Amino acid sequence: MITELLIKGAAAFLTMIVDALPTFDPPRWLLAPADPIVLVFAEASSMSVWINLPLALIVGSIVFASLLIGAATKLSRIVLSLFTGGGGGAA
Repeated sequence: MITELLIKGAAAFLTMIVDALPTFDPPRWLLAPADPIVLVFAEASSMSVWINLPLALIVGSIVFASLLIGAATKLSRIVLSLFTGGGGGAA
């Protein structure tokens, strides 16, 4: 009962603070975030004369997957070393 009262008081206080802040219209780039992304891909697609984009995407995805596998292996070794009673540090 006291916890519920504290939660309601904290919610009322937070509402009071949020209501005191000024409101504004969001910028146009925030309303349409796809426009800059489309522009980047449109500019990158015009470079396909000099750069083999499918090959670059394949190589980039292999590098990213290798980094993820390495991070997962490192994390699993660290977690497993906790179960050995401090005898096998992997970090």
